[in-house]
Amino acid sequence: MKSVFTLFGVAFIAIPAAAQVDYRNLDHGRPVSVEDAYPIERYAFEFIAGYRIGRPGEGQTFQSLRLGLSNGIFPGAEAGIGLIGALRSDRRGTETGVGGIQLSALVNLAAERVRLPGLGIRVDGVLPVGRWGGEGAGAMVHLLATRSVGRNRVHLNAGAAIVRQRRPGADESVPLWRVGVAVDRTLIRSSTLLLADLSLAREEAGAPGELGAGLGVRRQITPVLVLDAGLAVGFRPDRRSTVAVTLGASRSFGVAGLMPGGAR
Repeated sequence: MKSVFTLFGVAFIAIPAAAQVDYRNLDHGRPVSVEDAYPIERYAFEFIAGYRIGRPGEGQTFQSLRLGLSNGIFPGAEAGIGLIGALRSDRRGTETGVGGIQLSALVNLAAERVRLPGLGIRVDGVLPVGRWGGEGAGAMVHLLATRSVGRNRVHLNAGAAIVRQRRPGADESVPLWRVGVAVDRTLIRSSTLLLADLSLAREEAGAPGELGAGLGVRRQITPVLVLDAGLAVGFRPDRRSTVAVTLGASRSFGVAGLMPGGAR
């Protein structure tokens, strides 16, 4: 574990890339729970690796590794797929397994204007694959809004379940609804984005809502590589707070044969 943190620490103090903006594109769930209203560029591919470690309960540790691939399938639209590996430890020992397959689609409905925010819609789905994938499929739709104020941006997300799993997976459940707000600030000279967010979600009808708060940072290391790190805390009246740390990397690339005028 120490070596993982050392690797990311060295990367974050490396020489920044100049004139790049990929670090401003917030990925779903990394490094905070709120995202912006914009997909990746058309024809672009983005490989994502995200690591998460948390303490869901007393004496318990849960770790997950998500590997995903997204593609800008149309102008203003992207689609993605991800596989989750999970490791759970408690007093009885440690168990590993697959934590489900995630599917997603994000469409930008409107670019930001002088008096209007940028708007987008995102649909996420989860398939119950592996011992930690739960039972039954789940899906959720999110409305996204992004508004710029100088070097700062404000993001609003509101989501509701379309289909809920019979038994949620261990990595991330599909709540009845979730709302969140985030603020980020761009440090242009260092190609760095600082973020803070607040969210509220309800898992079951009649159950108390869960309040979440997070801090995050995204740093452009090269023209195609972005690293991120985040800290999230969850609060519920009927249980102790939960804490999770996320580390991630995204690498963008293109395939010449899929671009107009590319190799055949």
